[in-house]
Amino acid sequence: MDPFSYICVLTSIVAGLAVTRIVSGFGQLLQTRARAQPYWVHTLWMANVLLTMVIAWWVQYRWRNTTQWTLFLFLWLLIGPLIIYLAAALLFPNDQEATEVRSWRDHYFANSRKVFILLALIFASDLFDTLLKGWHYFLSLGPLYYGSQSMHLMLCLIAAGVKSPVYHGAFAIFFCSTTSPCSVAICSGSCSEFVRRLIPRPILSRSTSPQRSTTASANQRRTCATPPRRTRPADQSCKS
Repeated sequence: MDPFSYICVLTSIVAGLAVTRIVSGFGQLLQTRARAQPYWVHTLWMANVLLTMVIAWWVQYRWRNTTQWTLFLFLWLLIGPLIIYLAAALLFPNDQEATEVRSWRDHYFANSRKVFILLALIFASDLFDTLLKGWHYFLSLGPLYYGSQSMHLMLCLIAAGVKSPVYHGAFAIFFCSTTSPCSVAICSGSCSEFVRRLIPRPILSRSTSPQRSTTASANQRRTCATPPRRTRPADQSCKS
């Protein structure tokens, strides 16, 4: 087992716990909707946190080429999944037998400050992680990267300080609409790279060889179909 696979074991466990908490929360919302009416903003933020966890886990694959691993670097990679798990635990408590939630709207606004401080830490840590790679690398990502990251950081800090249902609802829709295209772009690019690495080159060359032979034979037929010139007797070989 290479060092990257060994380190990803613990980060994948934490990510799996966060995903399990969110998915089981969706199931319990469906089961207890008669006793406690779901709040759409709370439900949408559960989906946003789930999507953030999937993207954070997928992006960790960029560390696969790292050769020298330290305890600090391992703890740094573990911070993101731990923060997202804490946000998931605040959005949906696991121990509902002792304190049953009767209003998900009240529960959401009672914990919104802590949830959005944790989400702000996600964007702040990502910016800091990029800065650690060098100022030139940070600027090479373009204004779209650090502009969007800074914007989401500020919006999370604002959401942590206000209790406006209109702002929280609009921010939930905006977060979902901007995060989904990012995840699709990451998955599509990585999946194409994975397919190229999975299929050996000889198989790809054999799969493309019939097309090349067909193209060559078609060009030969078109060449032979042209009328021969009188000045070049060598073209008579096409008739055979």
